[in-house]
Amino acid sequence: MLLLEVLIALVLVALCAFPLLAPHFMMINQEKLLLDEIEADRMANVIFTNLVEKMYNGTLTWEEINSLEKKDIERDLLKDVAIPKRWPYAMSYRFETPRLKPDAKEPQYGLFPLWVEMTPQKGKTIRFFYEVFVEKGGGVGDEES
Repeated sequence: MLLLEVLIALVLVALCAFPLLAPHFMMINQEKLLLDEIEADRMANVIFTNLVEKMYNGTLTWEEINSLEKKDIERDLLKDVAIPKRWPYAMSYRFETPRLKPDAKEPQYGLFPLWVEMTPQKGKTIRFFYEVFVEKGGGVGDEES
């Protein structure tokens, strides 16, 4: 009989503990999600900076920018970034249709909308929006500025 009373007491303690601990577990999960979003924002800024650097160096051409297709993030766009081991996002970027200078004479200017997307294994995609000013031509070959 004593063993049965002890088991009933343990069950009652466990039933009382669950409602007290559940909000703490929910807060921990929400904190992890928020930290992932903050890290995604930081990484999107690094990706944007490295894309602009590639444009200035001429390794990202006008045609690649103007292709408007979605591209996965390559390792060179994440230089100097330590990706967390449990990073739940697949990363990509894409340029949208630019607003170009009205005349077609050189140099050409364009304001390109850029989306950096972080797609988790489950949940909603996080999108970061940037605008990039690009110049084609301008006297020194076909380099982008």
